[in-house]
Amino acid sequence: MEAENLRFREVPRTEIHFSGTPDYESATVDRRRNLPDRVSKDIDYHDVRVDYLLTNRLRNGNPYRKRQRAAGTDMSPP
Repeated sequence: MEAENLRFREVPRTEIHFSGTPDYESATVDRRRNLPDRVSKDIDYHDVRVDYLLTNRLRNGNPYRKRQRAAGTDMSPP
């Protein structure tokens, strides 16, 4: 996200929560330019940029693929 000017009327409440199966691992990374981690209300921020990366991976292999292999229907290479 990029903005020439940005102002918050209220301090935002932010929370990151991952839900789902325990076989997945997720992580986020954000990089900010000219924007602090905790913003203040009614302050002008100029030339702002936020890059946000979300990663997700299977921890113990793909459970769907394991079921396919057990059933003899997995056609993908090992």
